[in-house]
Amino acid sequence: MAIFKRTSKMLNNLRSKVSEETGSTQELSNNEDMNYLYEVSVVTPSYKGEKHIVRFLDSMKNQSLAQHLFEVIIIINGEQDSTQDLVEKFKLKNPDMNIKIPYSKLANASNARNIGVKTAEGKYITFIDDDDYVSPNFLEELYKHAAPERIVMAPMMDVDENNNINPNSNKDIVEGIINDPYTNIGRYFSFTACKLIPSSNLKRIAFDVDLTSGEDIVFFANLMTSNNFEVYMVKKESKAIYYRVLRSDSVSRKPMSFKFNVEDRLAVIKKLNDYLSKTDNADGISGLKIRINAQTTFINKYLKAHPNEYNRVLEAIHSADLEYFNMNELNRNLAQKLYISFSFLPYNDISSYFMGKRISKTGNIVDVISNNMDPMRKRDETSMKITEDYLGRNVIINSVPTLGNWKHMKNFCEKGITAIDQLVKQNNGYEEIYSYSMYPASNLLAFNYKLKHPEVKWIVEFSDQSIYENIGDIINATIDEPDVLSKLNKTLVENGFPEDSSGKIFFLNEYLAYAFADELIFQSENQKQYMLDKFPYPELMEVINKKIEVIAPPVLDCKFYSLIHQNYQLNSDIVNFAYFDSAHEKIHLEQVYSAIKTLKDNFKDKFMIHVFTNDPEGFKHSIKGLVDEGCLNINPQVNFLEFLNLTTKFDCLIVTDQKTKQTKPSNPFLPSKFYDYVGSGTDIWGISEEGSALSLQNMKYKSDMYDSQSIHDSLVHIIENHLRIKF
Repeated sequence: MAIFKRTSKMLNNLRSKVSEETGSTQELSNNEDMNYLYEVSVVTPSYKGEKHIVRFLDSMKNQSLAQHLFEVIIIINGEQDSTQDLVEKFKLKNPDMNIKIPYSKLANASNARNIGVKTAEGKYITFIDDDDYVSPNFLEELYKHAAPERIVMAPMMDVDENNNINPNSNKDIVEGIINDPYTNIGRYFSFTACKLIPSSNLKRIAFDVDLTSGEDIVFFANLMTSNNFEVYMVKKESKAIYYRVLRSDSVSRKPMSFKFNVEDRLAVIKKLNDYLSKTDNADGISGLKIRINAQTTFINKYLKAHPNEYNRVLEAIHSADLEYFNMNELNRNLAQKLYISFSFLPYNDISSYFMGKRISKTGNIVDVISNNMDPMRKRDETSMKITEDYLGRNVIINSVPTLGNWKHMKNFCEKGITAIDQLVKQNNGYEEIYSYSMYPASNLLAFNYKLKHPEVKWIVEFSDQSIYENIGDIINATIDEPDVLSKLNKTLVENGFPEDSSGKIFFLNEYLAYAFADELIFQSENQKQYMLDKFPYPELMEVINKKIEVIAPPVLDCKFYSLIHQNYQLNSDIVNFAYFDSAHEKIHLEQVYSAIKTLKDNFKDKFMIHVFTNDPEGFKHSIKGLVDEGCLNINPQVNFLEFLNLTTKFDCLIVTDQKTKQTKPSNPFLPSKFYDYVGSGTDIWGISEEGSALSLQNMKYKSDMYDSQSIHDSLVHIIENHLRIKF
């Protein structure tokens, strides 16, 4: 107590000077002063620090802050060397210094710091590592600016083991009071050093002794989210510096391993997520996410060195059950495959959902080039969950969305090539590119890239849409630039293919793929046969057939069917059918309505058809007079993951073919939702044309769409099976 009486005048003068410099009006009361024996406590853990402890002590001895105003607490922990003897000898030679030497058998820096904080009798605490040192005015400058609810920081300079100082250490440092400090100078909260912190705040929390690395990051996440600190950085001109010595065995230089780069980082991220859920402060949330992303870069580096361990890493991430984890940061620059899909998630579009499912089932990280579809399609943000494990970067091109306008397609291709070139600079290129043909712009961009990089494998998947209209003619949209068409034809001829004089975009969408792609994927034999039968150059069939694979559309894993739960009420005493209408498919239930009319009366109250459509009112209008509306429950369309969950709740799902009997030799179309139905595990009732792609699928119930008795019998059979009644 006498110490404070002797020095109170000096302290008040010091604080007055600070108030003038920083505008701070915060002062501790005399009563609060009386609770502390020192103004500053220096907390220093030391594990086998005999090689550098004396340099640290000399740094403390040379402080311009009066010795009686601060204490030095050196917590020796773990197996002992000569450190304690060196400190004891130093104490004897410097009796005016206040040095404490607690000991802990546990070799753990976090535990040692906790002991130091508990032991500290200073109003403010600063942490200094035993292999680091500070400028002579370090403590004085920090203390001059100290105040309750304020963290004062000093610049840090990195020094190598040969005492070479990195001149760029403080290149972009901000001085004075820092706005949004946890975001703007976040790296300073990744280590304990160079800060002066009020003891009263520190003593309420502790370092996590279970973490083997990253404990500083977690500690400051706790400190910053549980307090409302002002943060002040002393000015460079003061020359108050913390010198951080970078040793070869420091944590930041640990050799790469699954434990350090993955398991330990996930342990830190898990702790940071805990604090993320406890704060609503914008700076705190932003800062925590930045810290989490920084930890994720360690995992990313591990995957760059060990790409075959991706699924092992993914399993560890999922097991951690994290509220926030940035998969894009994890997958950054890891993709060896580029997918081009003009429409992509999160847009509510058949093409988008299909590509999302295809990526999810690949098990490989991919980058994606897509277009901004806002003017044409609604967004379904939750659908991004489908690809989050395997999506690297999705570059969105800002061109006018179109199916057949050449000007807009050309703009997409030009911007797309530039975007791909930028991606290639970052990840050293792609092994293959994949394009989905529903929007011709996808194939046109892939074709352009293939010409520039013939060594890259190009895979094209054809959608169930065709280049032919119902009347059998090619859709009439053309390349209206003669020079462009001339160059295309020159390229075709030079590679041994016939030229095309029509310039029809939808034909070239297929032709260029047949000619230049390395692999062609069809989704069914019907689709393949129909498209190739229409192709006007039979002499190329031998070349084309060598490239073909028939691969069924993907079925998502069952986990996606329960990501979003729908609380949809059903009457369990009846049979519940579901029909999910799509405006794109133009499919209706007229055949079923006719069958319902012929049902016996004792069947008519035994079922309900639940319809989901993007136009409920239009749907209601379309069924006027066709069916008793009491057996239909018409609902608005739902988002994709909601749709998946709903498919698991019904007794039977209805899928119907497009009618092509009058216009096509065979039906190549396979409704996009069919494979979503398959993944649900729910019974499927298919109403199809004979020999169609749908009719060849494995379904529990099948009916010929032109045979009303077949539909009637199936309807009765389904009701009987599910209610276990016979009439």
